[in-house]
Amino acid sequence: MKPREFFNDNVPDEIQEEIVRTFYRAYPDTKNDLIERDYPLDYRKDLYGQLLRAKVDMYLRQLSKRFPNKIKANTNLNQANNSHHALIISGKVKMTASAVQHETDVPREAIFRADLAASTQGEFEYIETTNSLVIPDDKPEFKFLQLYSIILHGAAKDNRYLPGFIKVAFLDRNWNRLCDDIDLSKKYQHLVDEMLTADTEKIPERITVTLNKEISPEQKRLL
Repeated sequence: MKPREFFNDNVPDEIQEEIVRTFYRAYPDTKNDLIERDYPLDYRKDLYGQLLRAKVDMYLRQLSKRFPNKIKANTNLNQANNSHHALIISGKVKMTASAVQHETDVPREAIFRADLAASTQGEFEYIETTNSLVIPDDKPEFKFLQLYSIILHGAAKDNRYLPGFIKVAFLDRNWNRLCDDIDLSKKYQHLVDEMLTADTEKIPERITVTLNKEISPEQKRLL
């Protein structure tokens, strides 16, 4: 069994779809928040990344309210006591989100991510020749087997205020190899198209104007 198969067995399609929606809401909502607060343009660039991270974590945590029987979510403080992160749990899968520049990038080292990978990826064996994680067929099912996955996301090349990719990535227990992934943007391309066009105003080709033939007394005085 590969990590992607284990992930799909534990995270229902409706949850995966909602994860995609989360990012297509968080990106433009972050931009709108900065504009509404009237920050100067140069400050918006500085603040955007931090606000986006907070917005993504907040929206992901809200999934537990929408799917209380399928999702658990909490906010954890790192060991340095200077940053929080959202931890999402669906079945036997644990998830956090990280923004990266390129979809093949590995997020920067963090103790909490390394601990999650070490404690969950242990039963998946790393096959160096194929750079993959697998559970050998001759290995029995592990009652307490869990999987840690990272939701990697990054801005579109032509518009930093929209996601360019959303992927669920799986790394080995030593946190130095990207072994498998699920491209949610491609898997749910129809949903991406729907989100991109949801706010587009459709203007009719022909506009019909109805004139009022009656003239008010005030208008008669002006004639």
